[in-house]
Amino acid sequence: MIKLLTPDEHDYTPEYNTWLDSVPQYLKELVFVVKRYYKPNWNGNWRDHFSVDIINGKPANELKCDNRKLVTTYLRVGFEADGSWRTFGLRKDYNPAMKIQMEDDITASVVVPPATIGFPGDNSLKFVTNAGDETFQRPDDAIHRGYDKVTEADFSRHDNFFSNYEPLPSKVSYDIYEDAIGFHQFTEPMQSLIQSVMANGNTGYFVCTANPRLVDGQPSKNPRLPANASGFAQSPRDLPRRNGHAAVSAAAAGTAGV
Repeated sequence: MIKLLTPDEHDYTPEYNTWLDSVPQYLKELVFVVKRYYKPNWNGNWRDHFSVDIINGKPANELKCDNRKLVTTYLRVGFEADGSWRTFGLRKDYNPAMKIQMEDDITASVVVPPATIGFPGDNSLKFVTNAGDETFQRPDDAIHRGYDKVTEADFSRHDNFFSNYEPLPSKVSYDIYEDAIGFHQFTEPMQSLIQSVMANGNTGYFVCTANPRLVDGQPSKNPRLPANASGFAQSPRDLPRRNGHAAVSAAAAGTAGV
């Protein structure tokens, strides 16, 4: 159905593509939602399973299936010139997998003859391991307040190592906090970090996800910090399983109500 309702100059006639363009996108979205949740035992009576709440005596806009709130998924691909997100809707049956980091940029390796470790055969064996306990990530999108929730949570830890982040005097935390709109764009861990800096008084420095180091007056494009080790897999046995197979793909996706 998704294929039939998507214009294609190679598979469809110009007349059909013109008709598809005339169908409002919200109607296509509703059709895709019905297709996603439809069950054969409904016997074609799908209308009784979809509803909206009644607010002030009038139908609201949030669609429900069997009185359950529905969730749709969007993918952010870059930003517009004004900084707004470029978002695209994903298939209604799309389910993002967990990102698995197998190794970091810096690893140590050694090649040994098999006999030295009791292995049969003549082929040498190579062993590879990470040079550190954690991976080293480059959180480019964290400069947008509240967007990279994982990085903002990592910033709230006490054992961090930061590279290419601007050392901000503690007094700057008051300026960030007094910008009420900007402050509340941060997630709760980052807000708590800023408030803790304020509580410690005007001493020392701190770093903020929205403030990479300034190079020639411009924010650095190469901020780095160690990632939380929860996203790191030591071996394929550590990978989360799904339907008997290891989940190894990743997607940067968000969710929102339909």
